[in-house]
Amino acid sequence: LRLSHGDAGRIRLAQERVNLADLARDVSASLAILAEERNQKVALDLDEAVVVCADRLVLREAVTNVLD
Repeated sequence: LRLSHGDAGRIRLAQERVNLADLARDVSASLAILAEERNQKVALDLDEAVVVCADRLVLREAVTNVLD
């Protein structure tokens, strides 16, 4: 929904270089307690070379929603 608002020009997306491995590690760490409470584990197999141009906060929110 947030991305569609950005596409429509309703919100401004901040474009910056985002390392996806770093973002995945951050999100995984922030959800670690929740995963532990659910007796779940998150395993990351990351390629350090993947960098995209995106809004870091919106992308972080999307990855958080997927993992949660």
